[in-house]
Amino acid sequence: MKDRGALGTAGLFVLLSAFTLSTLDGGEIAPYVISAAVFLLAAACFAAPFTQRIQLNLPAVCLLLMTGYGVVQTLWFPQKIVYYGWTGVLFWFTAATIVLVATQLFRDSRMAVRFRLAFAIFATAVCVLDLLEQASHTSKYYWLIPSRYHAVFGPFAYWNNFAEFVELALPITLWHGLARPKPSIVFLAMGAIQIGAVVASGSRAGTALVCVELLAVLILAYFRFRNKSFVFGAVAAIALSLVFIYAAGVDRIVAKLQQNDQLAVRRDINKSSLAMIRERPFTGWGLNTYVPVYRMFARYDDGTFVNRAHNDWLQWAAEGGIFFAGLMLAIFVWSVRPAYRSGWGIGVIAICIHAMVDYPFARLGVCAWYFALVSMLAAANPPPTSLQVATWNIDHGGKLDTIFSELQKNPADLLLLQEVDQNASRSGKRDVAQELGQRLGMHVAYAAEFEELSQEKGHPAYIGQATLSRMPILKTRVLHFRRQSGFWKPRAWIPSSLPFMQRRLGGRVALVTELEFAGRRMVVYNTHLESRSAGRIQAAQIDEMLADLAQYPAGTPAILGGDLNTKYFPSTFLHKLERAGFRSAMGERIEKTHRIVFALDWLFARGGIRFDGGAVRRDIKGSDHYPVYGRLVAVQ
Repeated sequence: MKDRGALGTAGLFVLLSAFTLSTLDGGEIAPYVISAAVFLLAAACFAAPFTQRIQLNLPAVCLLLMTGYGVVQTLWFPQKIVYYGWTGVLFWFTAATIVLVATQLFRDSRMAVRFRLAFAIFATAVCVLDLLEQASHTSKYYWLIPSRYHAVFGPFAYWNNFAEFVELALPITLWHGLARPKPSIVFLAMGAIQIGAVVASGSRAGTALVCVELLAVLILAYFRFRNKSFVFGAVAAIALSLVFIYAAGVDRIVAKLQQNDQLAVRRDINKSSLAMIRERPFTGWGLNTYVPVYRMFARYDDGTFVNRAHNDWLQWAAEGGIFFAGLMLAIFVWSVRPAYRSGWGIGVIAICIHAMVDYPFARLGVCAWYFALVSMLAAANPPPTSLQVATWNIDHGGKLDTIFSELQKNPADLLLLQEVDQNASRSGKRDVAQELGQRLGMHVAYAAEFEELSQEKGHPAYIGQATLSRMPILKTRVLHFRRQSGFWKPRAWIPSSLPFMQRRLGGRVALVTELEFAGRRMVVYNTHLESRSAGRIQAAQIDEMLADLAQYPAGTPAILGGDLNTKYFPSTFLHKLERAGFRSAMGERIEKTHRIVFALDWLFARGGIRFDGGAVRRDIKGSDHYPVYGRLVAVQ
């Protein structure tokens, strides 16, 4: 099934790319052929052996209703042009099929991540193609295929269609660059290329929207991944964008912005569209009949050909009636919340806004990606009502392959890991958290607690906590405990280069992440408390976490877990957290979680959530600690 999903995802990406690359001057044959291939892909995805039911979500239902309405309108309504009606039906059925197939494929979050990565790279390549075409002043697509227009924009004849395509890809590209512990200059540069290409194309609405998208992604990333490296990433994103805007050129956009009336032509067309809607508000004039019907309502004639309404929302209402347009409005309204939650998905909002002054939904080379991304949001949208949670001290991650294998066989939706190395010699200079996250297909947050002086070979090495989640991480921060032990500090008389001396810089921390669970924001404290204490420092650090938790509204769901180093009198710590409203995944049981002795590792929950049973998994290998697993459920 995994191979089938990967092949299906690759096939969908190839077909959507084909829609884009064959857009050109707008011929009909290529979209028909590619639409037929989409139907074949759907047949293959849903063919026997049938292992999963077709998942109907709101976007799929709305698009199927629009297709069905087009069929009824073309067969039985008096106002129609039959050929145009069937081409409209084919368009909407293709859109519905893309949503159904993509929803099926993107149930696997790893396929969704790979698809977004490929789309970001493809969109950047299209932008580079556009910039090279502009620099060479060619009027041929790919310098081979003549266009009837004086300029081409990548595979598009129309600058706004090019801008709308980029609007979908830009947030994904920027999110890849910013939604990580260390910003990726490569992805930020790719995003800057995309912004520069849109500005150079001369699209006014496109320029405004990509600038807003850049700002929105920076704001969303700031509140979810607030750390010192984010400031560097934000500055780099803005600086690179300005550099590429300057390099690509602003002549076209400046010339257009100097016009006295930015909506002179569109205003008259909109008035004609509204007159068409008033004439037949419920039934519409027939799918794809806007151009021939418009002539009856035209308010001016300057010799130019009006090929679209330049407002998709008005054109849908004119052709299919207000209820037909209302179905697309329902998709848009539904998509706002999951798009905001995802961060990378805000392009689906931008393109619908752009549709108020242009026609991104006239070309499958643009809007097919919209339907795929909306279905991706739908596949990830249902909030979970239960989670498998695990905490595990992985002993630096030195046995990474074993750890990965065990976690793959015993999956969890939320992983709280301690003693996670980054660039340490003993674990092969790996970024253990990021590598595990990539191999498991999970979101990653990491916090370094100590710089390991004995593990550095030319570069700093760290140890800390990592939280891995199958749900998007909304926000992450680090709580540095004020109460620390001085045991680990370097001493002049102790060689810091000897591993068994364990000389370190830094101090114990709690990695605090915020997720959405059961429709509410949940706070997760992943910590590794002090070991060099008989209990006083551990108790003080627990108090600091409880004090930090007080900043949230009463009743906020919270998990507190990790290696609490409760070597001495573990029942004291259990009862301390119970008095604060927490309940252990193990109930009142105290079990050994270390290979030799001691109950060290815990999972606690409070605030409208609880663990429905928990277990110490002594069958899982890879560390000197045993992981603790628990099923988290929402309390009604």
